[in-house]
Amino acid sequence: MVKNFIGLFSTIASSIRNNKLSFLVFFLTWIPVPTLAASGSVEILNYKTDGDRVILKVRVLDSENQPVSSLSRENFQIKTVDEQNAQANFRVDKVISPELSKPDPANIIILLDMSGSMQQRDASKVRKLNGATKAIQEILQQLRKENLPYQVAIVPFGFSDSRQACSIVYDVNENKIRNSFREITNTDLDSQINELASQNVCAATNLYQPVGEAVKFLGTQGNTLHTKENTEPRLAVILLSDGYHVVDRPSEHQQFESLRKVLQKYSTKVTVHTLGYGETLQELRDRTKCPFTDTSQLTVNQVSTTCKLPKLTPQEFIFEAMQLIKGTDNQYAPPSTDIDTFIVDEQRLKDIAEATGGLYKFSTNSQDVANSLINFFKTLREYEVIYRQKDAKQATQYRTIVTVVSQERNFEFSSPEKLIRLNNIGFQAELSWQNYLIVLLSTFGFAIIWFFIFWRWSSQLRSESERVINN
Repeated sequence: MVKNFIGLFSTIASSIRNNKLSFLVFFLTWIPVPTLAASGSVEILNYKTDGDRVILKVRVLDSENQPVSSLSRENFQIKTVDEQNAQANFRVDKVISPELSKPDPANIIILLDMSGSMQQRDASKVRKLNGATKAIQEILQQLRKENLPYQVAIVPFGFSDSRQACSIVYDVNENKIRNSFREITNTDLDSQINELASQNVCAATNLYQPVGEAVKFLGTQGNTLHTKENTEPRLAVILLSDGYHVVDRPSEHQQFESLRKVLQKYSTKVTVHTLGYGETLQELRDRTKCPFTDTSQLTVNQVSTTCKLPKLTPQEFIFEAMQLIKGTDNQYAPPSTDIDTFIVDEQRLKDIAEATGGLYKFSTNSQDVANSLINFFKTLREYEVIYRQKDAKQATQYRTIVTVVSQERNFEFSSPEKLIRLNNIGFQAELSWQNYLIVLLSTFGFAIIWFFIFWRWSSQLRSESERVINN
C-alpha cells in the first residue's frame, strides 16, 4: 500500500478542466437545415420454403449499421423475377420482429483487451477491466434468459512489450480459441470472467494478430463446432479494446493492410464488431489542452507525441486515496501519467468493423459497454418475412428482392437479389379461379360418372338376385 500511495501522490496537481460551449455552435443550432432521406441497407440472409410458402430472414440496418426495429408487415414489399424474366409483386402475409423470431445458432468470439491500460478508470470512475467483465456477464445472463442457441468463446489478448516486463500475457492461437468455446449456459464462462477481472494486468496491446486469428478460425472451422441445430451457424467476432496497436509501430500501416485482406477474404462468413472503451481522441485533446484545432490532426501518433497529461486535481487525488484505503478495486493501480495509456485508436477500430460490415461503437463507461454488446448481439437476429409465391413453378429459381419503405422514418431501400429455389416437397401452389372452376367441374363430372356406374352395377345385382329367387 505504501508503494501505491507513493505512486498516487506523485500524480497530484492543481489544474482544472473547463469546457465552454461556443456562441457559434449555439447560433448554428437555430439555422434550419433541409431534411435528407435516411439511408440504410436491407439484406436477405437466409430463407426456407415449404411448397410455395417462403420464409425470409431479412436484416434491416440504418445508415450507421444499427438494426432497425419496430417495422411491420406494411413496411415490406416483395418482388420476384423467374427464369423467364417475368416479374411479380407479392403481398407479405406476416412479419415477425427480430425479438420474437426464431434465432439461428451462432458462434461468437469475444476478444478482451488485457493490457495494462485496463487498470485505469472509465468516465464513471470504474476500473475498466471491472467494467468490461461486468458488461460481458450481464449480456450472458440476458442471452441465457432468452435460451438462445449460441456458443461463446471469451479470448483475452495482450503481449509483453520489450519496453516493460510483464509476466501476465495472453497469446491467441487456433487451439486456445477452439478450447475456449462454451455453450452460453455453461457456468465455466462465469468462472473465467471472474478470474480475468481479478488479474493485475500489465500487458501491451496487439490488436491485429488476435483479430486475424479469430477471423481465420471462424472462417475455416466455425461451421464445424458442435451445435444442436441443423441450421448453419452465424459467425461473429466482438473486439473490445481501450488501446491501440503498439507492435512494431513504424510498420503499423502494412500490418493493418495485411489484416484487412484477411477480413475481406472471410467477410461473407464472419462479421467483426468493434468496441472502443475509454476516452475519444477529442476528449483526450480537451483534457490535455493540446493545441489541435483541426480534427484531422487528431491521430494516434500526433496525440501520443504532442499531448501531455495534466496532474490530478485535489478532488481526484482524494478520490483515489479513498479507493486505495477502502480496497474498492480488486487490483488497485495509481492513475497513469503516460498519455499512451489512454489513447484508443478509433479509426482502426472503425476500419476493422467496416471491412466485414460490422458495427463500431465507443463506450465511456461500463453501462455503455453493456448497451453496445446488446446492439452487437441484436445483429444476430432478423425479421422473418413470410409470403406465398403465387402461381409458382416447382423446382424453379426466383430472383427475390425485399424493399423496406417507411414514411415515418423517411427511407426506402431495397435488398440485393437473392436466388430462392422452391422445392417439390409439400408443394401447394395457389390456384387461380379458372383452375379452381376446372377442378370443381372435373370433380363433379367424375362423381356423376361413378354414380352412374354404381347405379348400373347395383341394378344388375338386384336383377340377378330377383332372377335367382324366381327360379
